[in-house]
Amino acid sequence: MTHITSVFDYLGPLALTDTIAGGTQFAHPFDNDDLAGALRVSNSVKYASPRYDGLLVSGMYGFSNAAGDFANNRAYAVAMSYVYRGLTVAAAYMQFDNTLAPTAGIEQITNANGAIVADNTFTASRQRTWGAGANYATGALTLGLVFPQTRLDHLFGVTASASGVTRGLALDGLDARFNNFEAHSRYMLTPSDGARRRETGNAASLRAV
Repeated sequence: MTHITSVFDYLGPLALTDTIAGGTQFAHPFDNDDLAGALRVSNSVKYASPRYDGLLVSGMYGFSNAAGDFANNRAYAVAMSYVYRGLTVAAAYMQFDNTLAPTAGIEQITNANGAIVADNTFTASRQRTWGAGANYATGALTLGLVFPQTRLDHLFGVTASASGVTRGLALDGLDARFNNFEAHSRYMLTPSDGARRRETGNAASLRAV
């Protein structure tokens, strides 16, 4: 089966990009942390617990479908959320592992039948994304704080769909890290509209070739 990631499930709703007051224009660069929900994990199973005293936990595993090569294009994630009155807190972690090899001189994911089939954001041997966030709602006002981080090992590129570049963005295979932080407030004037304010910061180290 195909599932959305646990990061999007649990941390996404606390960021402005995954609310009716935000949208994809409020996503972090390249949607590197998947808070906008760009990724789909194929060949995956997911479990979400019943909510117990406000606590909810979840886990997901995406299989590589490669006999004897279980770590080649696999994915796994864990997440939790806790709700108490107007306060919601959440944390999540996900990891993708890949084996890369050159095709026509360009590094590519070698297993096209694993967990991430066609909508990967990055071409990297490993992606680790973790984050935590909190929202506090009182009446029509919601205050939010989110801090996700994405680390990439041997990053060779950003795909065309994520970068907006026709052939994608080619990089030099070094490691990279995105530190994202977001503080926002939103006031819903009606259920379908609202005034919002967001302060964000993003730090990344990338080098194109």
